[in-house]
Amino acid sequence: VNFMSHSVLSAFCTAAGITIATSQVKHLFGLKLPSSHYWWEAVGHLFEYIDETHWPTVALGFTILMSLLTLKYWKSAGSADKRRAHLLWRWFPTDKKTMR
Repeated sequence: VNFMSHSVLSAFCTAAGITIATSQVKHLFGLKLPSSHYWWEAVGHLFEYIDETHWPTVALGFTILMSLLTLKYWKSAGSADKRRAHLLWRWFPTDKKTMR
């Protein structure tokens, strides 16, 4: 039984994603921001305190984020045969037997 329409559910998921992302971005930049009640306040605080960015935290955070996105792309690169034929993905393991 569907109690909510697709558009309502989609809007709710989008708003939740924005709220979670704005509450976590301070950790990605290594900032100590004051607590905010609304997401737009968090964005405002981010721009206000951006000069206090901890650069080693930013470097580590973005390196890990790019690694995770690369592995996600590798996982969705297709079948094992397609990954073996790919210029970059052929150097990654295609199954558990090749992970040595």
